[in-house]
Amino acid sequence: MSFQSPTPPVRQKPPRHALLFELIRQRNMAKFISDRVENRPPAAPTHLDHLARSAGRSLGMPPETRPPVL
Repeated sequence: MSFQSPTPPVRQKPPRHALLFELIRQRNMAKFISDRVENRPPAAPTHLDHLARSAGRSLGMPPETRPPVL
């Protein structure tokens, strides 16, 4: 005699709402970051020149091969 379960197995629905909430969260985070970057003041040319020089030193590039900073 085989044992029969008195109730059929419960089927769980896939957690679609969790995926939806995650996509909404990521969209809101992307919008927040985009707005923050858009509202940032432009970088000063002296800061960019300093950044280019320090990046060139960290890469070990000799001064004559560094590209000019515009």
